[in-house]
Amino acid sequence: MPGLYALTDSLALVGSGWTMKMGTKKVSGTSGLVLVRKGGEWKVKSMIEGGWGDMPMPGTPASETAPATPR
Repeated sequence: MPGLYALTDSLALVGSGWTMKMGTKKVSGTSGLVLVRKGGEWKVKSMIEGGWGDMPMPGTPASETAPATPR
């Protein structure tokens, strides 16, 4: 969804892709912003970001993030 999409004179969507390095792992994702024009200025109403679904919560033991072994 990279790009700028004007929905109305006062509502727009902005999308971008990104890649960053975390230690030795490369992580990629897509981000989006919902912008609203208020008083002649564009303001960020909401931010949405994908690409973190497989990241463990900080402090989570590795045994809880490993896939289950079939029995």
